[in-house]
Amino acid sequence: MKLNTRKMVFSSALFALGWFSLSFSFPLLAIHYDFDYTMTGFLGFLVAYPFVIAALIDMYSSDRMMNMQIVIIPFLMSILAIIFIFQSKGFIVILIAITDLMEAFYWVSMEMLLGSGGENLEAEKYSTAWGVPSAIMPLAAGIIIQSLGFRVLFFTSFIFLAAGSFFRPKYKANIKETTGNGFDLRFIVPMIFNGIAAGFVSYVLVPILRVQGVSYVLIGLAVTILGVSSAAGFVLMNFTGKRSIYTTSSISCLLLALPLFVGFTGNLLPIMTILVGTGIGSSIAFSKILAYISERSSAKKGVLTYEGFFALGFILGSLALGSAFQAFGKIAVITAFTVPVAYAVYLAYLRFSAPVKLLPI
Repeated sequence: MKLNTRKMVFSSALFALGWFSLSFSFPLLAIHYDFDYTMTGFLGFLVAYPFVIAALIDMYSSDRMMNMQIVIIPFLMSILAIIFIFQSKGFIVILIAITDLMEAFYWVSMEMLLGSGGENLEAEKYSTAWGVPSAIMPLAAGIIIQSLGFRVLFFTSFIFLAAGSFFRPKYKANIKETTGNGFDLRFIVPMIFNGIAAGFVSYVLVPILRVQGVSYVLIGLAVTILGVSSAAGFVLMNFTGKRSIYTTSSISCLLLALPLFVGFTGNLLPIMTILVGTGIGSSIAFSKILAYISERSSAKKGVLTYEGFFALGFILGSLALGSAFQAFGKIAVITAFTVPVAYAVYLAYLRFSAPVKLLPI
């Protein structure tokens, strides 16, 4: 299994380097082609919805089929990265849609296989394998675009994705039944806010900054700060031990509400500070809430649940909030991110009221 673990790390890391460099360009290309905020947000919808489709299909897929996806998809996406070099305004949306669909099947297959058949250490290595590239690639991509242009960035993505296709991790899933009494969906709701924050940053905030004339390098730095703070949060979570799900969900809601202050400022430095807290809130949601889910459900059901909630939030944060910003301006941002604050108050009320009755799943 050790050989498979090494291959998994290389495959995931190289795929992540290729994917995060490629996807960083999507909202920037939208601004380059004069898309409005609604259409740019639609590109965020194209990123999110395939995760639900992939999770639903892979719920009933064999381990052989999921292993095939892990092997074939990096190669196919490397070809798409080359095609991006020749993209045009009339073709870009279709190209992004195909790329997003393939990307979702790769991650979902890997997560389900590791969750079902892997050890905890393998899961941690997997998180590191995609987490580090997510932190470093936005800045690197911004520098490449600023100095060399989009085409060089696409060729860079091709190199990473093609290299990742040479590593072929192979796992046999061991499908487990639910190990606990089920989970309360009210504690999973912060994953929606997590998705809203991620969708907003990528497909609303990044275009806002670019329209204001902020350079690609500084935009990449802002997104990198979000990734670095999230990665730091993952590390910190390893030393916090077990905490009440009320506490972790409430704290994640409050931190994920920080982008509401973007509604009061357009300056880059305060925004970067906001993104530090948002990244930590994201790491709490991913680590503690996912741990809560995994203790109470099978791996496949767990992946479907958190991917579904996160995807819903990403769609709301990109498409819905992008459209609202187009129509109402910054008041839409303030309103949207007030909701997580209200929900944190609701969770605090639950904590100090009668015991929570589990909701059906």
